[in-house]
Amino acid sequence: MLHQKDSGRKSKFMKVVKKNLLLLTTLAGVIIGIVLGMALRPLNLSDDQVMLISYPGEIFLRILKMLTLPLLISSLVTVTASLNTQMGGKVMARTLSYFAITSLMSAALGISLTFLFRPESTTSGDTFQPVNDKQSKFLDSFLDLGRNFFPENLFQATFQQVTTIYVNKTANNATELTREIVYRNGPNTLGLVVFCLVFGTISNSLGEKGEIIKHFFAAVFDVLLKITTKVMWLSGLAVCSIITGKLLNISNLTEVMSQLALFMICVILGVFLHQLVMMPAIYFFFLRKNPYKFFFSLREAWVTGFAVASSVVTLPTTMDIMINKLKHDERIAKFVLSLGIYLNTNGTALFMSMATAFIAQLSGVTLQLDSLIIVLVTATALSMAMPAIPSASLVMLLVIMGSIDIDPSNVSLLFAIDWILDRFRTTSNVLDDCFAAAIVEKWSERELNETDEMEMERL
Repeated sequence: MLHQKDSGRKSKFMKVVKKNLLLLTTLAGVIIGIVLGMALRPLNLSDDQVMLISYPGEIFLRILKMLTLPLLISSLVTVTASLNTQMGGKVMARTLSYFAITSLMSAALGISLTFLFRPESTTSGDTFQPVNDKQSKFLDSFLDLGRNFFPENLFQATFQQVTTIYVNKTANNATELTREIVYRNGPNTLGLVVFCLVFGTISNSLGEKGEIIKHFFAAVFDVLLKITTKVMWLSGLAVCSIITGKLLNISNLTEVMSQLALFMICVILGVFLHQLVMMPAIYFFFLRKNPYKFFFSLREAWVTGFAVASSVVTLPTTMDIMINKLKHDERIAKFVLSLGIYLNTNGTALFMSMATAFIAQLSGVTLQLDSLIIVLVTATALSMAMPAIPSASLVMLLVIMGSIDIDPSNVSLLFAIDWILDRFRTTSNVLDDCFAAAIVEKWSERELNETDEMEMERL
């Protein structure tokens, strides 16, 4: 009897280990990397030795950077081409509008909080400066955004973007500043996002021809997703290499660790502000009901989301709560919740905007107005097409860093704390899907009543 109990416990333990193996290997990489880094610091290793230690992590990040752009393109086209057109157009428009606006608000909240808790720049590696040290003007920034929204060459947009610079030119023994529109290295993410959204939406209206396009990009997305998922299994070794190398490179170690701790606190504070202030305020504004009563009724979904760190796995729980316990309209709940797990990741938008601003400050780069707008728009767009892979936010973060010309090497520092922040992000994503379903149902009362009346007449 005791032997059966022991074997049963062992079996359950092995199931838990197998289910969380990637998380455990990443955590092991973090711990081993910290231990190795601290142990090797007194040896004062040469630059070549530190470079060799960091090399596996460098290769890991290069592979991720290679995969992010095709993954983003195929994901955006697949998502927009697969939207359920059978649902009333007004209901879909309301749902997507809610997702986009609240994601943008979350990204803005993230940037605001990061500037409140501003870290000092650090010399962990080379301090990176933007390619174009320009005299920033609002008009130039605004026009550059428009030029990048509509790139003249789609292939060039995958590796270059438009920017306005001012150069000193001498003519007739006089020097004057001349405006020049040039291309700088870094993918034009805004232009690619706009094109992919339009391309996917139009292909959705082409019937059978559109289905061919959708299936093609869905297959490309699935292949890239499998490749990325397999690459992520190397994260334990890569994170160990990255952290060890960073610890050996950092001269002011205490300062950097305190900044990471501050960033972690800042993200968690942002998540709770989003959950306890922003979402309830929106709920009360439209429904005129007690938002905290509704919030408390979702506690099971919150706990499940935090435990599994997956909106997809939490979906049955949120469905059960919204439909069976809270008695919300089944049609709206199923539509909004199912769409929300892919298109409504406000916690992710908040994190990516905060992480971008944090890394920029850590690198000694001041984000100008045009860069802030790019971060807001890109973080919002990426959060609405987030691939379901481990640490997807960090993978997509590389896209944002490239779009504003910031050195992405410091992103590797976030791998050490992402495992816990991912769980907090998931709770925001899960809860906001439920808030969205309740609000869209309120907005769609007339359409729902008309549909019910039509069904009654048929009977």
